[in-house]
Amino acid sequence: MEVREIDFAEIPQKTLKILTKPVNFFKTMPKAGGFLEPVIFVLVVSIVTGILHCLINIAGLSYIDRGILESLGLIIFVPVAMIIASFIGAAIMFVIWKLLGSQENYETSYRCVAYLTVLAPIAAILGIIPYGGTVLNALIGLFFIVTRQAFTCITYRQRKHGWFSESFLRCLPLCKSERNTRSATSRLLPKK
Repeated sequence: MEVREIDFAEIPQKTLKILTKPVNFFKTMPKAGGFLEPVIFVLVVSIVTGILHCLINIAGLSYIDRGILESLGLIIFVPVAMIIASFIGAAIMFVIWKLLGSQENYETSYRCVAYLTVLAPIAAILGIIPYGGTVLNALIGLFFIVTRQAFTCITYRQRKHGWFSESFLRCLPLCKSERNTRSATSRLLPKK
């Protein structure tokens, strides 16, 4: 197996392509080539996300009150968590694909999940907006999931039915998160 050198200058270009032309990106995305390139992509994006979360917390714009050291710890924690979550998310997506009859392998599944982590910095920034940030994150995520699903699946059946089940499963934690945020807010605010 030939080891390909990673071009870090390609990462910002790939990020822009995913965000601006997701249909074209997922149509032309290589479905093989190893895990190293997508893992490096997740690592770079997650470091940026960790820095954004750190700055948001230090600025006091987060709804979770953290100290400076805890905020700085996000620069390490977020990349580790995102890399682990990318493999778990790819496994879940792979199982869903198999249940829908897809012939794609786990590597293709991982590449799709890895390249969708480009949404994490956007989610961090939109998280500043109370309530509306969660809704916007869910809608943007849903759009990219549908796009990715439509152009990495092979059969019409998968294009017609596959995106809904995964999108529904992805939105469930967001709904719970919104409810938890509202209940915590109602407990903290004084009653009129």
